[in-house]
Amino acid sequence: MWREDQVVWPPYWTPTPLPGTQDDLPLAATLNKSENNTQKDSPLFRLSPEIRVRIYDLVLQTVCDQDRAFTDRSLFKRPNLTGPRRIYTALLRTCRAVYAETWALPLINTSLVIHEGSDEDRPPNRPHSIMCPNKRLFYLQAWQLLLIGGVDMTFQQIRLENRGIEEWLRRLHHARGHAREIVRRVASEKHPGSESIKSFVEDSLIGVRIRALTVRVNRRDWWNWTNDPSTNSPEQRASRKRMIRVLQPNTPHDFGPYANGDSEPLLGEDCTISFVLETFGPKAEELDYTVNQAKDWVFSIPSLSQEGQNRRILGWDGQVLNESWERTVNEPHIAWLRKPVYSAIRNRVEVRVIRFLPKLAQD
Repeated sequence: MWREDQVVWPPYWTPTPLPGTQDDLPLAATLNKSENNTQKDSPLFRLSPEIRVRIYDLVLQTVCDQDRAFTDRSLFKRPNLTGPRRIYTALLRTCRAVYAETWALPLINTSLVIHEGSDEDRPPNRPHSIMCPNKRLFYLQAWQLLLIGGVDMTFQQIRLENRGIEEWLRRLHHARGHAREIVRRVASEKHPGSESIKSFVEDSLIGVRIRALTVRVNRRDWWNWTNDPSTNSPEQRASRKRMIRVLQPNTPHDFGPYANGDSEPLLGEDCTISFVLETFGPKAEELDYTVNQAKDWVFSIPSLSQEGQNRRILGWDGQVLNESWERTVNEPHIAWLRKPVYSAIRNRVEVRVIRFLPKLAQD
């Protein structure tokens, strides 16, 4: 059973709106583009649409709020997580012409962030913290859930090896199936007979797919994160029995159809999956061994799979990103890190990123 605090960003969606609210369609659904000012004197609109989209993508990314930056004493602080997540959406309020081109991007460019890792790594101050009983600070509408463009999941090793990816994608798949029912119902009830609204819903909302999956295992999430790597015997080192290792997770597409028979796929045909694995500096050798194992992983893609030579899979892209950073806070309860032999690297955190892309299967 999942807990509310495992959904870190954005606030989770429920099929029952909060008191005083009701599901609706985005303003873009009823916006008459012919009434928009062309903004021909604006330097922005003198650029090509392709360049404008690049600018919009840069501005409308989920970022870390530096006005509320995490302190250096925070165990959960990382180079890519320096403060609470937020999206600056002021651009959408500049004019109708800009809104018409950008209304969906804040959601398409963001990821649903799930945290089932160690509690010490869980970011605080969730954006949907309780304001008063039964009312949250933010609330996702059904149409907003349909636009989420990625899923970023952090797991302890035990959950990663026990269908954690599959279970969360199933929840999201079922939630989006229910959200599709809602937006179609809202369109038919509030705009009966409108073909333009129906087309908007099907083309701009229903047809959006998840484009990127990210799976993280942090340094405290491994089975043996408290084990001193120097205590492994030569035999254990050869067999890797006490070292970091992880079995191949189940294919992320293996979560079954939506309960009502909805056949809309959750993941797009160009969807990628990235594994971001971190550990303590002295355990770098163990992490590299795990990454070498992962290079052989293959994930099936039912929506793309075909018979014979055209069968497609998710396979390793041939690259491994090596990164490291220095902790600014001591790790409690890890006595072996204080050994003199580790003095030069005791505060180092090693990170490896390995990515899997759609490709032809090698039979």
